[in-house]
Amino acid sequence: KRQDSYSAALTEFGKLWTWGANGHGRLGHGDRNMVLAPKLIETLRTENISQIAIGYNHSMALTSRGELWTWGANIHGELGHGDTWRSMIPKKIKIDQKFKHIAVGLQTSYAVADSGELYSWGDCGEGRLGNATLEGKVLSPTKVETSVSFSGLSSGQDFVVGIGQGEVVPPYDLPDINEDEILFPFLPESIDDIEKTGGSNESSEQVEQKRIQEAKRRVEAR
Repeated sequence: KRQDSYSAALTEFGKLWTWGANGHGRLGHGDRNMVLAPKLIETLRTENISQIAIGYNHSMALTSRGELWTWGANIHGELGHGDTWRSMIPKKIKIDQKFKHIAVGLQTSYAVADSGELYSWGDCGEGRLGNATLEGKVLSPTKVETSVSFSGLSSGQDFVVGIGQGEVVPPYDLPDINEDEILFPFLPESIDDIEKTGGSNESSEQVEQKRIQEAKRRVEAR
């Protein structure tokens, strides 16, 4: 994986190597020195890493035992250790839960538990944690209240896309929905609907307005 001038590689034996620019100690080697060739992260040498997710200034690793390790910048609590201190070496998150899938955003982190529950933490801005909040910080992994059981997810800078099953019902009382943000896990049109839309004369703005109106309808129907 590559992100903003630094890279990470996971071997078939579960060993993690990083290199490149090293602001905030995001390479996980205990310093902020640039690394010009792949270097093994010593802290994780004895761990069997199954997945790696790298963001702008922080990273997360998932072990074969379902444990989470994070390191790098931590301005909004994106490392999940209950504070905002950066860590230049991987540090295991203390939580009584096992996980199967991870993703990170700009200053956010996400993990899917073995149970299918979604956890998020970091910057709440723009509703990106899925907890119906636009401001503040979440400093440790917190379950997103939704009836959906997730099997995987992927994160962009300010949004998350998940794969799951279950009825999508807004779990919060939201009298008003900001038309620029979706504040909870929301199901878009089906593939059939997307295909129909693609064959119509509707603009992308009209399609987005339909999504917003559908979200409002679901909230009002509660």
